Amino acid sequence: QQDIIIGVVVLVSLLLSFNPLSSWCASDPIPPPHDGGGMSRVPLGLGGANQSLLWGTYRPSVYFGTKTRSETPLFTGMMWVGHTKDYRSLDKMRHTCEENDHLDKYGWAQHDGRSFGTQEIIDSLNGLILTTTFIKVNSEKEHGGDWVAKISGRPIKGKEAHPISLFYYVASEDTDVNLKLGSKKPSKKGLSPDKIVMSGRTPHLGSFNVIVLDPNEPPTLQEPTKPSKSSGDIERTHYFGAKIPAKDAWKLRDHVMPDLQGKSFKIFSDYITSAQVEKQADASSSSNQAPIIPTLPNTISSQSNLLVIQRVLKPPFEIEVIFVSHSAHPTSDDEGNNDDGKQGEGKSDASSSSILSSGALDSIIEDVSGPALDTIIKERKRQFEARFEQTFQLSSKGFSPAEVKFAMYALSNMIGGMGYWHGDTLVQESKNKNNGPVRTSPRSLMSAVPSRPFFPRGFLWDEGFHELLVQFWDPSLSMEVIGHWLNDGMDEKGWIQREQILGDEARSKVPAEFQVQFPNFANPPTLLLAIDTMLARASSSSSSSPSSHAKDDESSVPRMVPPPTKEDILPTAAAASDETSSTSSSS
Repeated sequence: QQDIIIGVVVLVSLLLSFNPLSSWCASDPIPPPHDGGGMSRVPLGLGGANQSLLWGTYRPSVYFGTKTRSETPLFTGMMWVGHTKDYRSLDKMRHTCEENDHLDKYGWAQHDGRSFGTQEIIDSLNGLILTTTFIKVNSEKEHGGDWVAKISGRPIKGKEAHPISLFYYVASEDTDVNLKLGSKKPSKKGLSPDKIVMSGRTPHLGSFNVIVLDPNEPPTLQEPTKPSKSSGDIERTHYFGAKIPAKDAWKLRDHVMPDLQGKSFKIFSDYITSAQVEKQADASSSSNQAPIIPTLPNTISSQSNLLVIQRVLKPPFEIEVIFVSHSAHPTSDDEGNNDDGKQGEGKSDASSSSILSSGALDSIIEDVSGPALDTIIKERKRQFEARFEQTFQLSSKGFSPAEVKFAMYALSNMIGGMGYWHGDTLVQESKNKNNGPVRTSPRSLMSAVPSRPFFPRGFLWDEGFHELLVQFWDPSLSMEVIGHWLNDGMDEKGWIQREQILGDEARSKVPAEFQVQFPNFANPPTLLLAIDTMLARASSSSSSSPSSHAKDDESSVPRMVPPPTKEDILPTAAAASDETSSTSSSS
């Protein structure tokens, strides 16, 4: 508990070293832009967090994805679409969390915020229930260790299950990542789906592999009377790789949809005569028409920083994605090339240039796939449920299993919805709005979010309340989040943007009229509530057993430091004019 107390005291000291509200109440409410110069910083990544938290499901705006906590992240994710006889079915591609997708349900059933999470996605339109599970292994090792994602699909009883194209992608804002596919030049007809091996290297990760295991049988579909020449072989895995600008790496749909849409219409046109195209554009179709299934072009560019694979499936199915960090395994062979086409030469900022042999890679895969993975998932679920009961003691308090499950869902979506962003933001520095906003220097933030489809970014007011819950589950994780808000989030006058819209991807979810932040607009400092509660709990824990759960109320828990008085926080506000105070409160 001593580490927690020390960390919280550092946070409080930083907060009290500013007079944020006094700067808002002063005659000049516009603080200068934050440049980080001369400002005290809260140390982040304490207790090995920079390694153990390097990888996570830090992409709340997508249904499922992973990402590194870095300025030029490597990230992965999935998209899926159901295929019908209507060539426009591609318009219903699922990727980012959208209300217009009309999914019945999605959300984390269990998530511990660090190394395990499982969620269920119900998609009635496609007769599909998806389960995505994320597990990290040896995450304390160099470059964050390895992780595994299992994606399972099963049909909804009583619903027609359409054939599904499942897309899984790897992308990086580091354009030198050089993503490759297999050890040989991949076939233009597609790949054997059993085992797909991707490889790459970045300065902050070293060498790595992403392996996709697909033991599923190809779907049995109605054959068209006259097959289209534009149709791909649905028994194979199709792919697309390209080198794209770093700032556009997140635009997955933009990179794959034009080609797919063109092929979809071509297949549709081939099925019917030109005279029938207009007539059948309303999705009515002849009985001998098969589902329209366009496939990726099976091309890959040199020095690709985007790589997408596509598999056509019909539920039930299972896909396993395994990320292997070579530097996390001491048995790595430091010389030569491996069978997957990765070169052992070249320098980077990564401390290890280890390259795994194909035999070592196969051994790692065997330990975290198939029945072994099922055993790991079962154990991680058991551990989560035991920890949840130990922390909140809901079952022992008489809550029903359904109520406990609901509580797990609430906590898991709060923690599983955490994201990590790095980028600039728009601030209206000048009082004269005609001068227009400016872009700040890039900054980073780790935070929970109020809503994955509507507000997948950090909000200052909300985060104070979020951390009241998170700290009960994981105080160190909560301190890491609060530290991010106080590190890059706060400028030298104490102002924190109430809405953190960092980078183009975050801005894409915000209407233009709400993207600019104004330094004379403030939110109540609810982070102080979280810090105050954290101090109380740390003080209480230091005088009781770790398993005790004393009530954290003001009457029973001593404070490590007295709450600041109004005079402490607002030394100049008391002397400010009524007019100035009125101006500040309006924000």
